[in-house]
Amino acid sequence: MNTFDFIKKKQCIWAKKRKIPLVNSKGNKGEPNCTQEYNYTQDIKENLYIPLSKESKEDFIKGNGNELKGKMRALHSSSALIVNVFEFLKVSKQFDILAKSLEIPSIAIESLSYEEKFKIFSNRFSPNIDICFKYKDYITAIESKFTEPYQTSHQKKNSSGKKANQEKKESFPKEYLNNFSMWKEIPNINKLADDIFKKNKEFKYADAPQLIKHILGLLSNKDGNKKKFRLVYLWYDGFEEEGYNHSCEIKELREIFKSDNINFQSITWQKVIIKLFKSDDIKDVSKIYKASEYKNYITERYL
Repeated sequence: MNTFDFIKKKQCIWAKKRKIPLVNSKGNKGEPNCTQEYNYTQDIKENLYIPLSKESKEDFIKGNGNELKGKMRALHSSSALIVNVFEFLKVSKQFDILAKSLEIPSIAIESLSYEEKFKIFSNRFSPNIDICFKYKDYITAIESKFTEPYQTSHQKKNSSGKKANQEKKESFPKEYLNNFSMWKEIPNINKLADDIFKKNKEFKYADAPQLIKHILGLLSNKDGNKKKFRLVYLWYDGFEEEGYNHSCEIKELREIFKSDNINFQSITWQKVIIKLFKSDDIKDVSKIYKASEYKNYITERYL
């Protein structure tokens, strides 16, 4: 069984144990029988440990992913994973505990937000940063992945015709190569982007174009000062060949980014969740939402 199918199966089993009724992506009812089709909850709340705060809802509404319009109901949703792990500590402002689990700076965090945008061009779509820790004059931006890397690989193996051809056409946008003003500050990343555009370089699991665009957005936001931000790749480790190849791609990107003095690090969801489970410092949010139950929820569901 590949990683993508395993994750979906595990999430369906989790829903079945909790007797959560499932539907397909169109909202048609089905049985929680762990099929590949019926893997959406009827309501977002059934897919989350703690309800989204008003502030967090606004973050997702401002984003471009339409997460609240259906995607976050998917058991294998990356945004649901983010909310289930982060929201409990976000609403109680236990930012330092989250930061320590991610191995990023944990002192003087001013805010934590979802779906931040850092413009590269004023007239161009800006990719969303999944999670953003803001300090006084510093940013830690986090790009999170759950099933996405393995889903793309799975589709490439099993698709044919038009869909498969569309997968192969993905590359780095020419507009960025021609118009970004600070390429000279990151020559090795510039070469990588050019190689991806010319299809001389392909990443099967890691979304290299997306990570490069995040770097461009962060550079623009900080006026080219590389010391004022870091980019973190938070990913779900896969099995055997898939997990190994994914990690190799991340290592290759890390070396290229590092050669241009970009502060880039990676960490797995599994490691973050284990560190949170072991923490004795997490406090209850309320009488309903307790630290012990939160830790049991994220470990049972995602490990």
